[in-house]
Amino acid sequence: TRWVVIAMIVADGEIVTSEISRATHIVQRVTGASIDETMIAEEASSALEQRLPVGDVLRRIGPSLNDHSKELLIRIAVDIAATDGELAAGEIALVRRIAEDLSFSADDLRGIIAPGE
Repeated sequence: TRWVVIAMIVADGEIVTSEISRATHIVQRVTGASIDETMIAEEASSALEQRLPVGDVLRRIGPSLNDHSKELLIRIAVDIAATDGELAAGEIALVRRIAEDLSFSADDLRGIIAPGE
């Protein structure tokens, strides 16, 4: 979850405080785990500077996740991306990459990004 959160926060090339706050709220609500905004901000800064290999991590953990867990991570990513009221093209591209790295079906992803279409 943390890797997805970090990836989405830096997807547009900048770190926005509202995205960090939203991310910590989402993670706490969805997982019940406490997460520190300062830690997320530091990891996001590091990811932005170093371009951490989020895809590698997701490809490694993907096979151990069930479909519900994969969908949950995708929904978290979309929710964080939409914090500013819109899904930018770069954010949608990253959500697609995350889904691909997790071996999440393209049809199921369309149902999350554009429900009802």
